[in-house]
Order: sequence, then structure tokens, then C-alpha cells
Amino acid sequence: MFVALFFISFIVLSNVVVSVLPVDINRELIQKLSFILQTISVILSILLIYAIFDRKKDLYIGWGQKNKFRLLIEGCIWGIACITTTFILLWALKGIRVTAISFDRNVLSSLSFPFILYMFVAVNEELLSRGYFYGLIKRDFGWRISIIASSIIFSILHISNPSILQSPFPLLNLFLAGILFGVAREVTDGLWVPIGIHFTWNFFLGNVYGLAVSGMDIGGSIIKTEVVGNQLITGGGFGPEGSIIATIVITMFTIAIWRWYRKKG
Repeated sequence: MFVALFFISFIVLSNVVVSVLPVDINRELIQKLSFILQTISVILSILLIYAIFDRKKDLYIGWGQKNKFRLLIEGCIWGIACITTTFILLWALKGIRVTAISFDRNVLSSLSFPFILYMFVAVNEELLSRGYFYGLIKRDFGWRISIIASSIIFSILHISNPSILQSPFPLLNLFLAGILFGVAREVTDGLWVPIGIHFTWNFFLGNVYGLAVSGMDIGGSIIKTEVVGNQLITGGGFGPEGSIIATIVITMFTIAIWRWYRKKG
């Protein structure tokens, strides 16, 4: 049902968008719009499945939190802190070299597409992994199993990413990132902190610090960097998420988030 709804949503949205676009639109813009429409289609499909089958079955997916904006901002701050820590450690250990820093108009304008895309990606992946799957598993098996199982699903969803099998670290760190997002979901009782973390994680990693995001490079960046160190430190073609540095940083921030929100009650 999910797959069917996804294709129906994507086809309908694509036809609506195409009908209002000029005939001579360039191919690059079409590809960018396609990426965004795919993520929107996933979001719509999950919400429809939930509304049709599970809303009346005591399934909580974390979407309807109070204070969404405040929690989203908190998550964004956690994500920036996590990726900035990773970047500083990579630089300090001579895994990367900063080659340029630019705030000119062309660079800043190139950030608009990845900003929008990564926001939709964060909502898409968190709603699916920490929303629907997490809610289903937690309802029947408890939060501990739910965090582990949804993290496994999250890492498997990235199995087609470039360079993901170059070493054990990309899949391990995706699993650990899933644990971090799952812990954030559990201790805040909703999706908006993990959505914020996920969004700024991707955006700052790729478009502020100029590094690969899960093996991919989307758009320009404010800081231009060159990877020069050992793959164990830098993550190689997969980017910092495939490095032992990320393993350490993700573990540290998972503990920090758990303690911070448990202390707040």
C-alpha cells in the first residue's frame, strides 16, 4: 500500500508541477524538483497510511508534538554542534585541509536547493524511521527494541549510497546515527528534535563545511575543503560519516542528549 501510494503521489505531484513549468526548463532544475517531489511523496504516503490504518489503533508517531518550533530549533542546535565537533576533530587530526572560505552571492544562492532538499529529507526519513516504524515497534515491543530495530532499518535504507561498503564504518555509523535519533525521539517524546538534528547534520556537513554527506555531494559550500588524511580518519569517499571520528562523536552526543533531556524531565 505504501509503495502504491508513493507512486500515485509522485505521479500526481509531478504532473501538477510540470503543468505550471515553462516548456524550456533546464534538465538540472527538473532533476532537483524530482528529488524534492520524491521526498514529499514519501511524507504524504506515510501520513496517508497512518491516517487510514493506524490513527485509531493507539499508534503515536510523534508528529503532533506541542512546541514544535522550539523543539525543531533545539534539534538544529544539537545537529550543528555534532557536525562542528566532527569537523574540528578532522581538521585538528589533519584529515582535511581548508582551501577557501566564500560568502559571495553565487555561493550563497547555491545553498537554497540543498537547504530545502535536506529539510524535506530530514522530515521524510525521520517520519518513516522514527515516526511510523518506531511507533509500530514500540507499541508491541517497547522503546529499547524500537530504537535498535528502527536504526537497523534506517541504515539499510542507505545501502545504495556511494562508497557505503568501502569499510564497516559507514553502515556502523548510520546505525549509531539511528540510535542517536531514536534516543532523541524517546527522551523528547516526538519527532521534532530528531528532525532538527538530521537537517542541520546534513546541511552543515555538505554545504557549510564542504564534505560528502553519506557519499553524496549536493550543491556548493561556504567552506571548501580537501580530504588529505587516512580513510579511517576522514571516511574516504563516504565522507566523515564513514570515519572512526564520527563513531566517537555520535556516541558522545547520544549520551549527552539522553542525559540532557532526562535531567530536564
